[in-house]
Amino acid sequence: MNNARARQQKLKAKVSGDGGGRTNAPPWAMRREQIKLTATPVTVRLYAGDYEDMPIYEYWATWIKRGDLRFVLCNCHGGSRDVPCALCYTCVTEKNDNYLAKPRVAINAVQLADFHRIEKTSERGTVWHELVKCDGSDALGRNLCKYCDANVPTVYGKRGYLNLGPGYWKSFKKIMAEVQQTCATCAGGLHVLRWKCSECGEILLDLDKTTASQEQRARMENEDILCPVCVHTGPADKDVGCFHHDPETDKYLEGCDNPTPATIFGVDLTFRIDGEGANSTLVCQDIKVVTPTEGDDPIKEISLPYDFESFLGSMSLEEQATALGLKELPAELLGGEKEPNKTVNYE
Repeated sequence: MNNARARQQKLKAKVSGDGGGRTNAPPWAMRREQIKLTATPVTVRLYAGDYEDMPIYEYWATWIKRGDLRFVLCNCHGGSRDVPCALCYTCVTEKNDNYLAKPRVAINAVQLADFHRIEKTSERGTVWHELVKCDGSDALGRNLCKYCDANVPTVYGKRGYLNLGPGYWKSFKKIMAEVQQTCATCAGGLHVLRWKCSECGEILLDLDKTTASQEQRARMENEDILCPVCVHTGPADKDVGCFHHDPETDKYLEGCDNPTPATIFGVDLTFRIDGEGANSTLVCQDIKVVTPTEGDDPIKEISLPYDFESFLGSMSLEEQATALGLKELPAELLGGEKEPNKTVNYE
């Protein structure tokens, strides 16, 4: 243990845990490291990995119901990989769309909360540690947590990942756009001042001088624009300004002179789920810009990207067959190949 970590322990009266994210664990155990999103707000800090030049990991899977819900990975990633896949084989042979795999996204994250490091023992005598969220105290400061009563050590932050299906991913993309409207420099709000030609810099629409409807603004934001000066056609560049809302006057005041859009990897996000089942929606309750602080970062040493390919990239055919209830693996599946299909549609 380094001196910095020791100082942190002394300062916060906490002890070091593994932060979740066990290493050398079997794939099924690693899949359980995902951060559970429920109606109760959860605050996370996301961080990027490197997955074929992408900061997040894309894979394919589905939930099937065989008595209980079972999570089954698609080995061929929707047909983009020429490998045997019992899930797709069953979907085709049984003509059952309930087995149809869909694209999903995994994002590295740390859940920002206090956790108790609980030692557990299996029936076979295997000992391991599990991080259990501290229940904290009520509004009057009265303790609600049995582990605090028992003086069980705590650790701040638990490593995990967000596991987003098509519906939640669609909501998440809207959240990303909202985050980009926040200033990474001073946490103010970013507002468009004008749109310019990306080729010659000609001002195409100045909102301080011209009235523009929502439709006109959406066109500048989403469509290719023809510049009347250089005749270049393409997406318009935009100048943004930083502003802070003054609640006393209900007016917006100019913010910093270095307006910079934030990213999902530079903010703390508080998520919750509204609704249930297929009608549920991912909601971002709060966005807080992470500002650099002096001293130790309590979650830095557990912010290590997952090797998602090792446990979300595929399942063994035997594990797929067990989840699907197949009594044996067909010879056609063991020797067959799939035609590649490179199209991935998250909508």
